[in-house]
Amino acid sequence: MEDAVKGSITFMCLAGGLEPDHNTINRFRSTRLKDAVNEIFT
Repeated sequence: MEDAVKGSITFMCLAGGLEPDHNTINRFRSTRLKDAVNEIFT
C-alpha cells in the first residue's frame, strides 16, 4: 500500500497527496480494523 501511494496516480489521489508509511498503515489497521480482522480469521 505504501508503494502504491508513492507510485500510482490513482492511489495518490485517493490518499489526498499524503504518503503514509508502513507504521501509519499498521497503526490504522491494528486500531480501527482489529475487530473486523479478528472476525474474518476466527
